[in-house]
Amino acid sequence: MQAGTESTAGTPPGRGSWPPLPPKHSRSPQTLRTLIVEDNAGDALLVEDKLRRAARWSLTVQVAETLRAAEDVLASDEEQLDLVLLDMRLPDGDGLDALARILAARPNATVVVLTGLDDDSLARACLEAGAVDYIRKSALLGRDFVRTVDYALARSKNTRLKAELESVRRLAALGEVAAGVAHEINNP
Repeated sequence: MQAGTESTAGTPPGRGSWPPLPPKHSRSPQTLRTLIVEDNAGDALLVEDKLRRAARWSLTVQVAETLRAAEDVLASDEEQLDLVLLDMRLPDGDGLDALARILAARPNATVVVLTGLDDDSLARACLEAGAVDYIRKSALLGRDFVRTVDYALARSKNTRLKAELESVRRLAALGEVAAGVAHEINNP
């Protein structure tokens, strides 16, 4: 090596001392912990298969065939879930009531509603009630399903990050007030 030069092993000439980016294939996929709430075993299998074929995630799946079974999974403090895929017609609950029960069991859950119904007013009502997205089961055969899951996860993450940022801002403002009070007390 010549005097006055830095070692930039692994860095292309002319790039300075920036480290090279890791190759894309070296990243391990994110684990997507999913609860599928679906009473039709064929539909549950189709959903799981579509998620596995997407190859975006390392997938762990639990299937609950009833709303009660889903509530039990969600009530468990040990089970951290990234996604709940909720069928709107279950033996022990359906519609907005089913969604409300899921969100009552886990208020911050990322819930995507699955339905065989073609009802835009129900879709809108689900979104207003707290679902992150809504998809018709007929879309399970196309690309829209995986895209919907991707977008739902991204929206949910952004919502959580915004809430955390707001909390940090409030704490910072409180710290400034406390510092001002302390200054006034120490310097009457």
